[in-house]
Amino acid sequence: MQKKIAEAAQEKLKTAAVLILKDIHIHYSIPQLSRIVELDEPTLKYGFKQMYGTGPYEYLQVARLKEAASLIKETDLPIAEIAHRCGYNHATNLTAAFRRKFQMLPSDLRKKILPEA
Repeated sequence: MQKKIAEAAQEKLKTAAVLILKDIHIHYSIPQLSRIVELDEPTLKYGFKQMYGTGPYEYLQVARLKEAASLIKETDLPIAEIAHRCGYNHATNLTAAFRRKFQMLPSDLRKKILPEA
């Protein structure tokens, strides 16, 4: 049986989600996020998972990858620049995360969207 999340905690969890999405370059640790939204760490982790179906770090990763996919589809920026804009220190980090999530390389997505003439 799932534990009900108090309304006040739900508001703080929403604040945490907004904070994560506000700047995807910033990777808040659980202790940092916990202090900022004034929730203890177990409540933050459990509540976030209940409300969003994933933990805070995974939530950030998905946001970064969605942004990267969007930039790959809509721009001709180099993958290294897209990686930087999405909060990755190296293009290889983006490539590895992208492959895990989408089972393809960022360059494969670009080829799929813009096939060679």
